[in-house]
Amino acid sequence: MKCPYCGVKFNFWVNSHPKCEQKKSKYQFFILNYISDNFLAGTFKINNLPQDFLDAENFLTSADMTAAIQVGFDNAVNKMIEDNEIDQREIGLWEKYSDEWHKAMPNGISNVLTPEGCRKIMYGHILNILRTEGLEAARKLGYQFMKPNSEIMLSKNEEFIYRSDKPWRASILSIKTKYKGHSTGASYQLTKNTRIRHSQHRGRPVQYEEWQSVGYGEIAITNKYFYFLGSANHKDLKERLSSVSSVETLDAGIILNTNLKTRPAIMLTASDDSDPWMASNILTLAQSL
Repeated sequence: MKCPYCGVKFNFWVNSHPKCEQKKSKYQFFILNYISDNFLAGTFKINNLPQDFLDAENFLTSADMTAAIQVGFDNAVNKMIEDNEIDQREIGLWEKYSDEWHKAMPNGISNVLTPEGCRKIMYGHILNILRTEGLEAARKLGYQFMKPNSEIMLSKNEEFIYRSDKPWRASILSIKTKYKGHSTGASYQLTKNTRIRHSQHRGRPVQYEEWQSVGYGEIAITNKYFYFLGSANHKDLKERLSSVSSVETLDAGIILNTNLKTRPAIMLTASDDSDPWMASNILTLAQSL
């Protein structure tokens, strides 16, 4: 086995070359910062790359280079959505960056972007238009996320806003009661063949919380309801937004806290962080649209 960077042969006990690994980390760190900084500044030029970028490209493997560029792209997108939207200036930066890469690789631009980063840009664009121009203008953007699920029958004055086509897992917080206590007593011998026992039981009810899984499905949000549309044999959930007291965003999910005693919270988890981020933002906007 050889070092993929300098070609030095490894022995049986060694499978990496520390000097080259250090150089690899240095180059990757440079690439991801260069991509992020120049994306946000609108100064990325595929035909005017610095020498350090070219040196990194010559040293790193194709997989190393791709990973560094994609991390830089994701870092830039995450900085752009710190205000929970993507405005027209930021859309312009995204288009400019994409156009530069398209010059070099018209059929391979997906190698330098990431699905999550692109999804966040689309979501941020939708949120910006919803806040500045309203629901009808956001629908005209043509994103599939704004098209209603066929399973939902809208009621009077109910407006569809958003759906996530990714799989979610839903769980309901249940409040249960168990009894905790002890018993005491004594036995008395009345006759040779008769014995009685006097006992006393003391206990109290103890409430505890338990998450009960509902299953997997998609989610949708209107101006009146939050929907969980269960797949296959998993059941559906429909929660009135007026019953939702707060929304907590998790690393890859959300929790809807409600004012209902029977269902005080609903937890929904996804496979990434972009859809929970979008869903939590839509929920804060929904009733005002």
